[in-house]
Amino acid sequence: MAVSSDYDYDLFVLHNESELNVEPQEEQSAFQVYAAVCCTLIFCISLSGNSFLLWVLLKERAWRTTCDIFLLQLTVSNLCFTVTLPFMASNALHNWVFGEWACGTVRGFYILGMNSYVIILTAVILHCYITVVHASRLSSQAFSKRRVLVCSIVIWLACAVSSIENSVNSRVIDVGFGEVCTGVESAYMMTVHICLDMTFFFLLPFIIITFCYIHMWITIKQRKITRQDQPSKLILGITVGCFLCLAPHTIVAFLYVLSFMDIFESRLELMHGWHHAMFIIYPLAHFYCCLNPLFYIFGAQRFRKYLPGPCNRDGDGSNNDTVAFITVRETAE
Repeated sequence: MAVSSDYDYDLFVLHNESELNVEPQEEQSAFQVYAAVCCTLIFCISLSGNSFLLWVLLKERAWRTTCDIFLLQLTVSNLCFTVTLPFMASNALHNWVFGEWACGTVRGFYILGMNSYVIILTAVILHCYITVVHASRLSSQAFSKRRVLVCSIVIWLACAVSSIENSVNSRVIDVGFGEVCTGVESAYMMTVHICLDMTFFFLLPFIIITFCYIHMWITIKQRKITRQDQPSKLILGITVGCFLCLAPHTIVAFLYVLSFMDIFESRLELMHGWHHAMFIIYPLAHFYCCLNPLFYIFGAQRFRKYLPGPCNRDGDGSNNDTVAFITVRETAE
């Protein structure tokens, strides 16, 4: 990952830091197998689950409501991230064997999937917050499908710029023990990019989402909204799960930045700690793409009814599960 004066931080190749001699070779090999197994399992769960969600949403014409438009985008975002996992599993075991072009493409989809998911999830919570808490002050067309689509295009374009930049700066580098796919840039630019990513794709969304949920909770306690118009518990679970998965990744990135500022006396000891932490951080940072399928397939009858066998049980035949991001009533558009 480090070559002369060029550095990059990326969970994609951090497990290949063997030139730092932070661990015995056999323990590094154990981590490489562990990382490959995690990527493979998450890929199987995410691909099957998100493909099923995508099939149901397209079958039910998800573009008819704003809630389904958001869910459709989150599903596509998850699939963009998921398609990179087989490459990462192979990279963990055999280093990078797919060439320069594939390196940039895979890293681009990796960044696009992760960043777009966080931003779209934030837009979902803002949609929920404004529609529920400020429903009496806003026009019923405040979140018309046209405006949601325009907002979605802006989000995807912004995330695409970030992913293209990472893709262009990607290189396949021989680090002595094999070739790795990573970004090559100066320590200063790497620090700037990490700080920008942490700010716009984690800290700012986290602050916005926390504010929205606290305000909605206060409004619910004051009984200013009815039970029918309360935010969905499914999206709350997905939001909490997403930030629990990505928080360790962000903390490690922040510590990595501090290491270049001579905050820590021994960078070697810090890398030693990172190596152990990666056994937890690596699978967590990728498991977020499985949250949507797990929550919606097992928590919403709308999707379970398409499953075969005992999973498809309607009970009394009603479909009263909370299956949208918010349970507010949408006017015909």
